[in-house]
Amino acid sequence: MDEQDLRLIQMLVRDPRATYRELADGMGMSVQAVHRRLQLLHESGVILGFTAAISIPYLEAIPVTIYGRAPGRTKKEVAAAFDGNELISGVLFGSGGVLVISALLRKVTELDGLIAAVRAGTGMANPWVGIESVRPTGSRPATASTEPLSSLDMRIISSLAQDARKASTDVAKELGVTAATVNRRLERLETIGALEYVTMLHPGFSGDVVSIFQIDIEEGVDRSEVIARLRSKMGAKAEYYRTFVNVPDRFSFVAWNSTLRELELTFEMVVEEEGVRLAVPDIMFTGWYHPTWRDRMVMRP
Repeated sequence: MDEQDLRLIQMLVRDPRATYRELADGMGMSVQAVHRRLQLLHESGVILGFTAAISIPYLEAIPVTIYGRAPGRTKKEVAAAFDGNELISGVLFGSGGVLVISALLRKVTELDGLIAAVRAGTGMANPWVGIESVRPTGSRPATASTEPLSSLDMRIISSLAQDARKASTDVAKELGVTAATVNRRLERLETIGALEYVTMLHPGFSGDVVSIFQIDIEEGVDRSEVIARLRSKMGAKAEYYRTFVNVPDRFSFVAWNSTLRELELTFEMVVEEEGVRLAVPDIMFTGWYHPTWRDRMVMRP
């Protein structure tokens, strides 16, 4: 992938429903050129698709990252071990047997059972567990207990779960309502922060060196300021910054580099950043996505 592909992916990560015109204007190229790039990213398997779900803060759910090493465990074995687990949303497989597991809890009391399942399914001896920071979205954030969703809301989300870039007119035709009704419902869902769009990516098909950096910062350093500086310096080459409420001196991000030499230069830049105490990059080869209890809420029978 080149720099333009990375910029396009970054824009789609931030707004999967951005129109081709909006993407073209943001990238300074024609609609046809953007359409072709997106098509190639789909065909190569870098972009797996776009989905929608009820948002994590609206459900007051708890996203968790589990990180560790499980040498000798294959993707097939891990997938089979987690196949019936509705808490685990995906696994990234990296160098040296590294696994980065994403999960979503309905309540914190599910954490012990999740860790036990991860240990049993991967053989991890000492998994690192991070409870991800989550910020409410929308101009008038709400929760399921304060502003419940209607059956039509759920049907709209279910339709977009198959393709979050689907036009409102297509959703309306599918559900037997007007496009104006769909747009009005979507506007409300976005206003109360109940809707989340996701761009699904596969790191192994990019042709680049894709790595996850685990960053530890020095005591007393403002984590948000370090992240802001890295965002400014790295631009489209880094995305998916994650912070953790239970580990305030750590954060992670995903980096795309064209070569191992470029990764080395990225690593040197990160470790030299003011406030960074330790940086560990793990190269990711492939990934596995899995529907959770949240996805099943809007799955069609």
